[in-house]
Amino acid sequence: MKAAKVDANQQDVVSWFRGLGATVHTLHSVGGGFPDLAIGYRGIDVLVEVKAPKGKLTKVQKDWHRDWRGGAQIVTTLEDCERVLADINSLLKPPATQVQIDHKGYMK
Repeated sequence: MKAAKVDANQQDVVSWFRGLGATVHTLHSVGGGFPDLAIGYRGIDVLVEVKAPKGKLTKVQKDWHRDWRGGAQIVTTLEDCERVLADINSLLKPPATQVQIDHKGYMK
């Protein structure tokens, strides 16, 4: 199985995700159409294929994405990275708000 080449913007994408608070593990050497990155954010993991701005999925990558039953995204830009993390946020409950109690024991 041949390992995929690294797209020119992969390091930028890794930096963008990390700057947005995600953890990143590179997987481009796996090959076989497997995505380039594993992203962890707020307890959810997603696989990410990095493409150059005018890049296209190879046949092997298309086949992999068609057959995969989990979460996988394709990113090119910072806006794509933000969208991936926004999608994760939309799956999660908003953080609980702190309830304030007055001196008689009633919620404010």
